[in-house]
Amino acid sequence: MALVLIPRLAAAGSVTLATHELYPYGYHDETNTFTGYAVERVSFAAARCGLELNLLVVPWARAQALAKSDSVDGFFAGSLNAERKALYVASDVLAPQNWTWYLLQDCPLDPDAPDFKARARVGSFIGANMLEYLEDNGFNVSGTPKDTTALFHMLLGGRLDAILANNLVARKIIEDLGIGMRVRTRTLKNEPLHALFTHRFIREHPHFLECFNAALAEYEAVHSLDK
Repeated sequence: MALVLIPRLAAAGSVTLATHELYPYGYHDETNTFTGYAVERVSFAAARCGLELNLLVVPWARAQALAKSDSVDGFFAGSLNAERKALYVASDVLAPQNWTWYLLQDCPLDPDAPDFKARARVGSFIGANMLEYLEDNGFNVSGTPKDTTALFHMLLGGRLDAILANNLVARKIIEDLGIGMRVRTRTLKNEPLHALFTHRFIREHPHFLECFNAALAEYEAVHSLDK
């Protein structure tokens, strides 16, 4: 478990959030600094709201377990489902995500076909909302590894017919593995990502979420001008 401390001048308190290593949302760069699309936005928003940000970098299932037990103040970046909506208070959209099917080019199965659910051996990684979706909707879940890279190795090894993954995460893995010509894709749906805070933390900081969301909007406005 890695602890990343991001101190802020004149901080009025602190917020401790759990997250995981998942490029491009949060990752260690060449200088071993933990950064990324979601990390930068959360760091900016915490600073704007006058809080010192403490990040716990752990496996994704562990990040959620820490939040569920109130051991941290929340976690990011996650898509929403019924359980998360009940257990946590979600920020505005923190980062984009498309749930996307990945299959080998020579696989005859079609994710849009009526028999796909029954015939295809599918998988997603442990702790992912995508895995819960597959299980809840009666898919033939045959692989639940620890991360998306392992999912792709299962696909390449013929242990799965299709995997459901985050498009931005998968893009980097496909590039790193050099398998762009071997796989085909089909977008299932758009599922943006959020920061999720415990109800306890929001009760203790009743104005935090309004400030956090305003800071996210400010960050996007400033950085859209840089493009």
